[in-house]
Amino acid sequence: MQTGSSKTSRIDEWFLRLITRLREEAAKLSEQERKRVSNLSDLSAPCQVEVVWLSNSNHGLDQQVTFITHFPDLPDMEMKVWGPILPWKVIDSFEEILASPKWNRQCPERDHVREATYADVIEFFLLQTLNSFKDNALNSIMQEVPPKLHRVSAQWITHEAFVWSHNGMISELDVEGMVRETIEDAKASARAVPQPERPLRPHIDGWGTYFYPPVWVGELPKETIREKMTGPRKLFRLAWEKALDGEYKGNKVVVNRDGFIVIGVSEKLKALELLNEIMIVALQHGIPVLAIRESELGEATIDPEELEIGGHGLPIVSLRTRQFVERWAPTHPPFHTTDRKVVATEEFIVILREAEAKTASPSKRISLLCLLEAHTHMHNAEYAQCVLMGWVVAERIIETVWEMFLKERDISGKREQKLLDSNSWNLDRILEALSIVGKLPDNIYREAMEVKRKRNSIVHGGQQASGQEAKQCMDLVATLEEEFGD
Repeated sequence: MQTGSSKTSRIDEWFLRLITRLREEAAKLSEQERKRVSNLSDLSAPCQVEVVWLSNSNHGLDQQVTFITHFPDLPDMEMKVWGPILPWKVIDSFEEILASPKWNRQCPERDHVREATYADVIEFFLLQTLNSFKDNALNSIMQEVPPKLHRVSAQWITHEAFVWSHNGMISELDVEGMVRETIEDAKASARAVPQPERPLRPHIDGWGTYFYPPVWVGELPKETIREKMTGPRKLFRLAWEKALDGEYKGNKVVVNRDGFIVIGVSEKLKALELLNEIMIVALQHGIPVLAIRESELGEATIDPEELEIGGHGLPIVSLRTRQFVERWAPTHPPFHTTDRKVVATEEFIVILREAEAKTASPSKRISLLCLLEAHTHMHNAEYAQCVLMGWVVAERIIETVWEMFLKERDISGKREQKLLDSNSWNLDRILEALSIVGKLPDNIYREAMEVKRKRNSIVHGGQQASGQEAKQCMDLVATLEEEFGD
């Protein structure tokens, strides 16, 4: 039985042999062929190799990730093997690896990420390796004969670094076979006749994001216990499917089953407004959604023929956009199923139609967007902001009631202008007048005066609001909508 030390030596020897043989064979290539050696197989000088090796001998499991760098300030063929790292030593080992001075340098291709170092980047690959190790450990105890997997996948980090991930011991792979494959690929690439660039497929530029809290559009399939245990999860596979397509105010809209919605509007702020118009009407249909923030939008495209979502991405800045991570790694974090609101496809189509109708009036549109903001602030325990936005909605409804009352009394001309002039007839006077003539029930009048006083104390006195006061404001808005709404 080989010890960890002897296996570590074998890894060093294996990489030295691989680097030496690949350089020998690459030297025989023409200049054009050498240029065609894949960046993910390039072991030319200077080259450093660092292997992180997770192991559990009780289950015969090995998981390895190799970071290959071309740092000019470090020696060529510098080797480092971390491991075998036992499961209960993973945290300490990862911390030690990330603290290495080698990784405390800026990633040149990641300058858009503030102060991003190699340590920040390789942390992701270490955690990915740990998750794979845990999954393989679970699979090994659930199968009668655990499979011996030797699969290498490569990913680019920067122009001077890439990573190989592999199940099992990389030192058991055939060096000559890997060298031969790399060299043959380079030769084939050099022989290939350059193809003319294909014209870009027509597409509609837009912006997209998720419904939040999470929803599921269409029938929610029931998973068997086998599907839940073995994966990939059925919902994860179906999440990418289109649930529906339609139009909203002349713009294409596509929604996938996991609630990812894209609208074909190239201007970001316009897309944000239109999507939030849809959100507020969805809220009125009993779907507990929150307002979308500008930072939660990601660029996306729509295929104009298939009406399906094309390329898209999202910044991971909130719980809403974190749903994007679940698409790529459905078990890390777990793909949520039980806490998703199920929305029928037909209901969603109704929501689009209703949103168009309800926001046709600029005044009504503003009130609805303010109501969505108030609801979102309430959910986030931002009670003062909730009162302020909620009062905007209440004020607009009361002013509409006042305008309708003047029309009923057939008041027009200069007199109407005077009574609608906020300088002479402010909301306080309007409330008193509507109460006196019986247009505003006493209970609504009292609630409105209390909420108005609270609003003034926030704006003019810098006071905060309690959850109860915010609820009182939202209850007032609901009562006004019920009493005087369309």
